[in-house]
This record gives sequence, structure tokens and C-alpha cells, in this order.
Amino acid sequence: MVRQRDFAIKDFLFCFGLLSVFGLVAGIAYFAFGGDAGDQVVDFAQSLIVTIAFFLIPVLLVYFILIPFHRAFRRATTNAM
Repeated sequence: MVRQRDFAIKDFLFCFGLLSVFGLVAGIAYFAFGGDAGDQVVDFAQSLIVTIAFFLIPVLLVYFILIPFHRAFRRATTNAM
């Protein structure tokens, strides 16, 4: 039987894997092409993370805050009738 992992663990492992890949690419670029190439990879990774966070943070706020309130409100109004 395959055990399901929690969402937080999956999220942490994904972020750790993504950052590890960018770190490995930056290290290879640094040793192969010099310090400027490694800096460019790091700058690209930072801009990609900011872009993803720009869209992901509002989605997570809606998912973790507004949806539970909506479900609780719907239960309260359904039970009141």
C-alpha cells in the first residue's frame, strides 16, 4: 500500500528539489563559463521564484483562508434553515 504524504511535505520536497537543481546548474555554469554565468543562473532563479510567488501567494491565500470560511458559512446557513 502506498502511503500518501502530507501537502506540506510534498511542497517542501518540491521546493528543495527545484532549488537543488538551480544550485547545481549555477555551480556547473560557474566552473564551466566563469562567475558571470553562475550569477546569471542565480538571477534567473530569483526572478522565476518571484514570478511564481507573485501568482502563488494569492492562490494560497484564497485556498487556505477564504474557502474554509465559505464552507463554514455555507454549513451555518444550511443548518439554520
